[in-house]
Parts: sequence; C-alpha cells; structure tokens
Amino acid sequence: MELLFLILEVTLVRVPRSENGRADALAKLAKELADLTVNLLSIIVQYQQTLCLAVLSSPNQTLAVFVVEETLDWRVPFIEYLKHGRLQDDRSLATQIRNRVLSFSYVNETLDRHSFD
Repeated sequence: MELLFLILEVTLVRVPRSENGRADALAKLAKELADLTVNLLSIIVQYQQTLCLAVLSSPNQTLAVFVVEETLDWRVPFIEYLKHGRLQDDRSLATQIRNRVLSFSYVNETLDRHSFD
C-alpha cells in the first residue's frame, strides 16, 4: 500500500489484440503456473519455426506430412445419391437412403445436414 503513494502519474494506453499476443500468452502462462508456495519460477521461452525455410525456398518439392487413406464411411451412399443418383443394390438400404437424404445437401464437396427446429 505504501508503494501506491509513490506513483505520481498513471497513463492507460489501449493496445490492440493483434499487437498484444505475447503479453496475453505470458499472462495466461502466469495464471496457469501460479503457485503461492514457490517464490521463484523459471520460464524458458523457446522459439521454433513451424515451416522449414529450405522447404519454402523450393516450392516444387513435394513433402508428405500426414497421409490419410480414404475408407468408406456412412456418408458415401448419401454423397453418391446426391451427386450421381446412385442407390445401393439392397432395396431396404436404398429406401433408407432415399428417405434420409431429404435432410442433407451436398454443396462444394461438403455434405451438410439440415435440422428443422
């Protein structure tokens, strides 16, 4: 409380969020690591690039980062019907798809489900 009387002038400046990322990260880190029993806390800040400059300098080089193999899932029959009008050979499955497809739309390579609340 004694220090409060030593402060002669205070100026408040609004800093935009785009310029305040590091301070926000530090404040969040301090809040998460707050331990009232410890007086000293060492924080090591490390800088790591997310993209390798060598890869960026040669754009013709292809690098496989994460390969996903496509497998059939529940959406495939709906997409096939909406895109091409194809139904399953099994009549019961074809009827189910024909009835349930009314709740879906296929736009821009995305299957969307409509809900009517």
